[in-house]
Amino acid sequence: NKQVRARMLSSTKLAPTSRPSVLASSKGGAPHARLETRACSKGSPVHKLLGPVATALLLLGPQHDSIALAAPTASPPKEALQTLRGPARVVDGDTLYIGEEKIRLYGVDAPEKGQQCNDKFGNPYACGLISKDKLLQKVGTKPVTCEPRQRDQYQRTIAICSLDGPIPEDLNGWMVQNGLAVAYREYSKDYIPTEEAAQRAHKGIWDGTFQYPADWRKAERAKGSNSAEVQGLPRAIPPPMDVAVPYIPPPFPPQAKGSPTAAQPNPCGSATPIKGNISSKGERIYHVPGGTYYDRVVIEPEKGEKCFASEADAVKEGFRAAGR
Repeated sequence: NKQVRARMLSSTKLAPTSRPSVLASSKGGAPHARLETRACSKGSPVHKLLGPVATALLLLGPQHDSIALAAPTASPPKEALQTLRGPARVVDGDTLYIGEEKIRLYGVDAPEKGQQCNDKFGNPYACGLISKDKLLQKVGTKPVTCEPRQRDQYQRTIAICSLDGPIPEDLNGWMVQNGLAVAYREYSKDYIPTEEAAQRAHKGIWDGTFQYPADWRKAERAKGSNSAEVQGLPRAIPPPMDVAVPYIPPPFPPQAKGSPTAAQPNPCGSATPIKGNISSKGERIYHVPGGTYYDRVVIEPEKGEKCFASEADAVKEGFRAAGR
């Protein structure tokens, strides 16, 4: 900056009286240089050559050769997401909880619980509930480890989750590999090869027709409905999907007698653990292991209440899922 200023001053051929003179600060501070105002006044050669801003900087003197621009305000640091590990509670085919943390499986999209697909004969079936049942059975009581990627707009942790073991098994990939979910291309390409292999092998939902879960959700929102059946779109030609495998619940320690929340004997057993209860208002509601009221529900077959092997079976009998 000094060299540039010197060349500019030299080119203007200033008179001796216009050279910088060293003046003491009026407050006793360090001396500073300035140009006499006559040499830098409006219309002067310096003013014409440098312009008003550069001239003003020149008048400030050598101690202002470096002008520090204000740095933009730094954005707050991103939240450090920690690895999550523990028993998992499955919500649907691509969502689970570890403790209080809601986790969405990264890069995959499973049919929604209310979604229907068609088998290769054109018969509708509850593919969303089957997807959930399969994940329930796969996880069981085993510990799950989830490596977070980010948080989404709903504050869910987006993560790759695996079953613990000598060789951890990627749950995200397992769901796609078995035709229980599709690769979520909008957000990741990681599972596209796995999906293509499942399609060639006619696994799961690829054994018939279905609508991509994202398209199904969009159609449901447009109709203002959360449970109406949406007709599937043709996909692959594709062994029929296995019947949903019953989920074997972990043992729940009984509470003391007299407790208002004491666990009731479970007449359903491990083969048919889902309780189909009929409320005092006649509502047919099913409860899954781990649900808020599961332990307190007593099945009374004489009232038409039943035990089911899977949620899909309960839905076929006209039962809906409990709210909690």
